[in-house]
Formats: sequence, C-alpha cells, structure tokens
Amino acid sequence: MMSMVLLFGGVAVAVTALAFVLNRRFGVLALALAAGVLLAELWAEWLAGVIGGLGISGVAGLPNGVIATIILTVGPLVLLLITGPKGPGKLLRLVSAVLVGVLAAAVLVRPLGKFMTLDAEAMKTYKLLSDWWYYVATVGLVVGLVDMSVPLKAKTPTAKKPKR
Repeated sequence: MMSMVLLFGGVAVAVTALAFVLNRRFGVLALALAAGVLLAELWAEWLAGVIGGLGISGVAGLPNGVIATIILTVGPLVLLLITGPKGPGKLLRLVSAVLVGVLAAAVLVRPLGKFMTLDAEAMKTYKLLSDWWYYVATVGLVVGLVDMSVPLKAKTPTAKKPKR
C-alpha cells in the first residue's frame, strides 16, 4: 500500500512543484493531461512492449506498463510546462500548481491500476481513489476549460518619461 501512496503522492508533489516553479496557466496544463490520458489509453501497452524489448525492465521497481503510462500521460504536460503560457499572479500560481498536481494524480489512478498488483489493504485505498477520480478529473478539466476561456489582462506598457 505504501508504494501506491508514494507513487500517486510523488506524481502529485513533483507536478505541483514543477507547475509552481515554471508558473504555467492551469487550463493549458489540464488540457495537456487530458491529451496525455488519451495517448496513454491508446499506446501504453505498445510502449510497454517497446520498453521491454529494449531490455529495460522494472525501472524503480515499477512494471513497464506503469512507466509507459506515466510517460504518455505526463509527457504532454511536461511539454507545456516548458513551453506553455505563463499564469498570472502569485496566488493563482499556487492554486494552479496544486490543482495540476492533484489532477495529474487523479487521471493516473485508473490507467495505473490495471498494471498494479495490490494486496487487500492497498486495494481498499485504490478503490477509494478509483471511486473519486471521475469527479476530480471532471472538475479539473471543466475548470481548465473555463480558465482557457477567460482572457488574461495584458499588461499595459508604462509610459516612459522623456529625457531632458
């Protein structure tokens, strides 16, 4: 059970920290996660086979399917963390970072669950997370769409005083 908590918690903390440091707009990152979920659904098994074929197995003790799912789900997010539009204000920066971290962990619950072997106690925790992920993902994606539909105020240039 501890490894499952560490996996999802580690993803949430890492994504939150990156999103905060790089100060990217929430809506873009939420939609990147949606794209990543679709990519993982379509290609995770294939990528896991490729990873296994390369002789890489059990990176950090995780099955190749888990590694492939994380790469495909978080890949578009990382791309837009590097190149996406900046977010406004310090408070919104913190809120956005936390929301992206939670959303990243939420969208990974179901895809990673099919690759994980869980004991009885871990299964209870996974079932709880699995029951709630739809709600967290839905709210996160709707908030992301709303964020993208709200235009940011452009900074007005300050008039420079002429030199005398």
